[in-house]
Amino acid sequence: MDLAEKTRRINARCGESILTIARKECEALPSLLADDELPERILATMPRDGFKRVVWNVLLVATDRQVLCITTKETVRLAYPDIKSVAMVQARSGLVQGKSIEIVGPHNNWSVWPPTRQEADRQEADRFVSYVEERLGNSDALPSPTLDQEQGVKAMDLAEKTRRINARWVEINPKYGSLPQKEREALPSLLADDELPERILVAGPLRGFKSTLMLINVLLVATDRQVLCITTKETVRLAYPDVRSVGLGQGKFVEIVGPRNKWVVDPPDRQEAERFVAYVRGEDRSPSGEWRSKSSLIDQQWNDLKPSGWGNMHSGEREMLYDLIEEGERMESLLGGTYRAEQDTSRVGKHNGIAVATNKRVLFVDKGVLGSTDVSEMPYRSIEAITYSTGAFFAGVQITGRGVASFRIEEIPDKDSVKPFVDCVRGHLEAAHAPQAVAAPQPASPLSAADEIEKLASLLERGILTQEEFDAKKKQLLGL
Repeated sequence: MDLAEKTRRINARCGESILTIARKECEALPSLLADDELPERILATMPRDGFKRVVWNVLLVATDRQVLCITTKETVRLAYPDIKSVAMVQARSGLVQGKSIEIVGPHNNWSVWPPTRQEADRQEADRFVSYVEERLGNSDALPSPTLDQEQGVKAMDLAEKTRRINARWVEINPKYGSLPQKEREALPSLLADDELPERILVAGPLRGFKSTLMLINVLLVATDRQVLCITTKETVRLAYPDVRSVGLGQGKFVEIVGPRNKWVVDPPDRQEAERFVAYVRGEDRSPSGEWRSKSSLIDQQWNDLKPSGWGNMHSGEREMLYDLIEEGERMESLLGGTYRAEQDTSRVGKHNGIAVATNKRVLFVDKGVLGSTDVSEMPYRSIEAITYSTGAFFAGVQITGRGVASFRIEEIPDKDSVKPFVDCVRGHLEAAHAPQAVAAPQPASPLSAADEIEKLASLLERGILTQEEFDAKKKQLLGL
């Protein structure tokens, strides 16, 4: 559904009074509700207990499938099966006393005050509570009619909806998909009937979530219309127009930037994270299994090039290459040993890592202990020469720089990998230092008849040509 039409329908349900009191909270509703979901009861309230930060307003919204507690800081979603109870209770807070609305969820309680003690507000609060109680008492009943149903569209049975989502889950088969059981169970109440997961990512929370220290899993779900960050404490929805950016941060961290906050998660699998990011960016719309991530291509090149004696050695350097190798760049040869810049003779300047020859440059990479890293590069145009030597046990390679530091690679145990590496670099050096052919100047394109006539008209105006000369030349150009 068009976002403007969706907003119009929701605002029509909210009414002017709600839009005036809780304008910012109402603006979030189009991205929080499904296309076939509309508010059935709305209440602008004041917070009492259960909210993480001090806020002025809480917008309570009850639809046919969930209750939302919306503030400018967070949104709490409760599907009806997760609500243990809702009631009007007698409460006292300092000098303020009266009845408050208390909603008890699986982990926390939320309590709010109606905005005033007037009879009309108390009645509206009673109607909200009665509607939610009715939904709790009739969890097996069909949802109450919405505009789409009134026009003849029948809501999907919850069991059928759950079956479809579970089938898509099995089709995508996310790694560690057995961990977020509670988060997975919330999906049928969070997605519209015609909405299914397209990409699923199980990750650990890092930044941007409430009660991060108490959370274990974050379930990231991308559909064809929104991204959901689901935890046991909250659900964050971002429609694609609200996603400012999404990408891979340091290492394999996934960063999603919204209108007001940034969420950072740590997925266990790099390739799955790349595929999720590519889908949200609109770069990958292929069916599951047909798209290859950048890291999978690097892994394939690594396995094809690495010396047989490496085994799992240099796995840290390989992971660094995921971020170092650029688009369109491919690895062509690998060396392992100790390297140093020739002018750096200090003990600290010696690195135990790898040298990578690509189609663009030579990279020197070392993933040290305690998170330390070292990366140096030499584009081929900056390399003067490359030589090598072999001994009884080890080999060495000397790369001489042109206007940059030279590098020495020593203690290379796989001597058979040295000559292919040197030959690869030499091949690129010949291409990089070959004289560039100077393109022959292109002849100027001839002027058209219209351009010639325009020049003649200018000469006529300046008095250089007479009218007779101008007319004769014009007829000649036009072939008259």
